[in-house]
Amino acid sequence: VFDTLDQLITVSEERVLEMWNRECRNAGQPEKCTNSINACYSGFGRGEKKAIELMLDMIARLRSVGVATIIIGHCKQKQIEDTFTGQTYQILTSDQQQNYFNAIKKNTHFIGLLYVDRQLAAEKTGKKVFGTNKDETINRVVSETRRIRFRDDGAVVDCKSRFAEITPEIEFSSTEFIKALENAIKAEINKSGKSFEDAKVERKEKAKAEEKRIAEAEAKAKNEKELEEMKAKIVEFFKENKTNMDTIKPIFAICKENGFDNPVDIDDLDVAKKVLAACK
Repeated sequence: VFDTLDQLITVSEERVLEMWNRECRNAGQPEKCTNSINACYSGFGRGEKKAIELMLDMIARLRSVGVATIIIGHCKQKQIEDTFTGQTYQILTSDQQQNYFNAIKKNTHFIGLLYVDRQLAAEKTGKKVFGTNKDETINRVVSETRRIRFRDDGAVVDCKSRFAEITPEIEFSSTEFIKALENAIKAEINKSGKSFEDAKVERKEKAKAEEKRIAEAEAKAKNEKELEEMKAKIVEFFKENKTNMDTIKPIFAICKENGFDNPVDIDDLDVAKKVLAACK
């Protein structure tokens, strides 16, 4: 969970500045270093575009290892001009730059906007409106409810969902939130002709296969690192004893017995362990 979008943008921009300034220094052009995101990568919005790439890449890499992303943000009222009529209207949307928000919005399955739904009632003040015989009234809040909106046909709330069957609006609670997302996903799965349970089994099988792949990759990387460290020690031993043939001949013999003419060519961890033990 990223809390909040503001911080995610700030961290990404700082990273872009760091990358750009390092590239400039490495290229022997320190005069191009900057502390402005708008000046990075020759300007014209390229710095912000790079920051967006970093954010989306991070989300994609998390997704690739089974981690879903939730981003929390703040909202504000914004005045929008209609493209065709030229008329303006108010919309409730993100308080961040539109290019950043739109990039996240396009790559997110659910955008829910939390707002307070207030019921107002007119109450008489006991006075008359000046110059008239009408009773003066003021509006009082008689109730308010926190709600989350996922779809808005009136284009007043900037929200969306890739799942057609999502409940347009819910009360603000963890139970209702999870229920709305699960029901939307189940409805989409049912359209494919599979049951939710079948899809669940498929996901578990894919998750297990992915876990196995990651575990094997990690084990391989660990073995390769350990092998390189051992080979470095073996090579160092040979350098230190290159004039002492009585010492290194038995080591060469062990290498040849296991199919390696040179200790540098060893690609088997067990053989490397055996050779290193002989060196000691």
